[in-house]
Amino acid sequence: MVGVYELVSNGEVIYVGQSINVDRRIKEHSDKVFDAVNIHECEECELDSLEVSYIKKYLPVLNIRDNPNAPTRHIDKMKDPITMKIEREVYKKLQSLKLEMDEKSASAVIAKLIENQVSK
Repeated sequence: MVGVYELVSNGEVIYVGQSINVDRRIKEHSDKVFDAVNIHECEECELDSLEVSYIKKYLPVLNIRDNPNAPTRHIDKMKDPITMKIEREVYKKLQSLKLEMDEKSASAVIAKLIENQVSK
């Protein structure tokens, strides 16, 4: 099956991908922690545009690491859902403010937000 797929963890889309063999490709994601998959069948010529549209819609935490405007630090596959959600919120805020941050600055902001979340 040709299509675009979303890997979902705790109700959050964490990764969007595309493949001409979606079932096989999803099985190759054993390095990611997810509990659901959404599949959108399409024509092969639509893969790129559809994938980009879903990435822009959801800003999945595992896709933003490849975005040149996103914090570039490696996203650990075993990160807990709260950390993943905070990282996604930080990225969305940076995007809305049209700010770019280097890896060290982005990590410091995320660490502070996590600290504040835990102390609540």
